[in-house]
Amino acid sequence: MKTSSVFAALAAVCASFAWADTPRDVAPEGVFKDGSVILFIGDSITHGGRHGDMNHYLGHGYQAEVAARYLGYRPNKGLCFLNRALSGDTTEKLLKRWENDVFNLKFGEKGWQSPFPERTGTLKPDVVSLLVGINDFYQAKSGKITLEKYAANLEMLVSSTLKKFPGVEMVLCEPFCLREPEKGQLAPWRKAAREVAERHNLCFVDFQKLFDETLLKENARPGYWFWDGAHPTYAAHIRMADYWIEKVSEHHRRTVYSFTVKGLKGEDVPLANYKGKVLLIVNTATRCGFTPQYNGLEAMYERLKDKGFELLDFPCNQFGAQAPGTEDEIHAFCVLNYKTAFPQFAKVEVNGANAVPLFKFLTANTKFEGFPPDGKIAPILEKMLAKKDPDYAKKPDIKWNFTKFLIGRDGRIIRRFEPTAPLSEVEEAARVALK
Repeated sequence: MKTSSVFAALAAVCASFAWADTPRDVAPEGVFKDGSVILFIGDSITHGGRHGDMNHYLGHGYQAEVAARYLGYRPNKGLCFLNRALSGDTTEKLLKRWENDVFNLKFGEKGWQSPFPERTGTLKPDVVSLLVGINDFYQAKSGKITLEKYAANLEMLVSSTLKKFPGVEMVLCEPFCLREPEKGQLAPWRKAAREVAERHNLCFVDFQKLFDETLLKENARPGYWFWDGAHPTYAAHIRMADYWIEKVSEHHRRTVYSFTVKGLKGEDVPLANYKGKVLLIVNTATRCGFTPQYNGLEAMYERLKDKGFELLDFPCNQFGAQAPGTEDEIHAFCVLNYKTAFPQFAKVEVNGANAVPLFKFLTANTKFEGFPPDGKIAPILEKMLAKKDPDYAKKPDIKWNFTKFLIGRDGRIIRRFEPTAPLSEVEEAARVALK
């Protein structure tokens, strides 16, 4: 065979591997904003033997593999990955270090050479990925901590971070192992971690499922994946990295159909019931200056409902206590005074620690872009909110009653409308979405 023929054959073989698709496969676009700081923190599984030199500052583990995929295949995104995990970490130890290692996060430790020399001093993490719990579990065996205390500590770590950094994304990973019978005994601890994640609408990485349902089917010998039953091998860390990216990507692609809300009688109502429809989700109040909007909303609903439009009404008493009364009383008021026929749900909180997951999702994925001027109420709201919080405009939380979220037929957020936005503008956007 001629040399040219050999090279042609090799080129054909190489082309068949579709290497050009690799960046898209291993580092999905759109998961992290350009310039994001991604912080990993936890125990020895995340620590992975990290050191002070630049070749090992992330350690050797799933977190280093995640970073390698993005840094290698998305160099233009300017991402910064950091590791603050320590072997032996527990929730108690993390609580003591959280102020220094998360709230006052700096790029490197003494002696480190930063690959981003322009990033010096304190950094605000955009993503915090936490994996902790296996050491708490072992300490519980000797009576040093309880499951309840672990859950409370985890809640404190998460809630304090969300409060300190509005808009930060947290990834909570469950503790796991393959050693029997401890794997079964660890189940309540995994459940506690999941409950914290669900309460705050966090991305939850169920690593135990990865090992139990996927990897052991491929290789039945646990030692291939765990060298001591608790610490993953290099082979397992690579698969953990892929799984972490997969779960984070799934979380970014979430839609309102992922959520279940409470109906007027306290019954569960999956929003998946509304698949394929254009939705307008509104937090309302019955004694607010915006309450007359019920007239316009009902008229909009009547005009568009036969085209595939639904308006979902969530009464909320958080703003000036302007939605007093029970669900039945609120519903009766709306029907009597405004002849409303669109679905109304149980009262909710939309901001703060007790906000329902649906509204945490809505505010986490939209921005407050100011009140559209209406000549009267907008300046009053701006002055009132600025007096309570000078930085209110920088935060994505809901500012007042009758904030509206337009959802497309695919369950994704199209647009957020503040209370002073004209209802004609809202309806026009809904009509476009219905086409």
